[in-house]
Amino acid sequence: MMNRTSQILYAYWNEVRGKRIAPRRFEIEPARIGSILPETFILERSEQGGYRFRLSGTRIFECFGVEFRGESFLDLWQGVDRDLVANTLHAVTDQGAVATFSFQRAAESGRPATFAAVLLPLVHSCQ
Repeated sequence: MMNRTSQILYAYWNEVRGKRIAPRRFEIEPARIGSILPETFILERSEQGGYRFRLSGTRIFECFGVEFRGESFLDLWQGVDRDLVANTLHAVTDQGAVATFSFQRAAESGRPATFAAVLLPLVHSCQ
């Protein structure tokens, strides 16, 4: 894993899922990952295949100066990058894959910054 936050999140997710492909959404207890919640986001897949931010931590807001909650994750990407991210999200949600990636973007200060993300699937409660 790329950074401490990703390592903590993956370890918790892996512990909760056990031998299953992914834990159920309701099994995740935010208090157990309280130290990294400000740096965490949750995406929700719509029936149409879109991915919206269900939750976006305060540290993410501080870095980008934007509240992403309710916004489309794929709208942050363009061209080939958007296609790559969309394919990765489909693999995570359809196949239970785990994905990590890093990207550069200008932070609110205008200075370029490198960010890392780990995408971990959750099973919806109705499944």
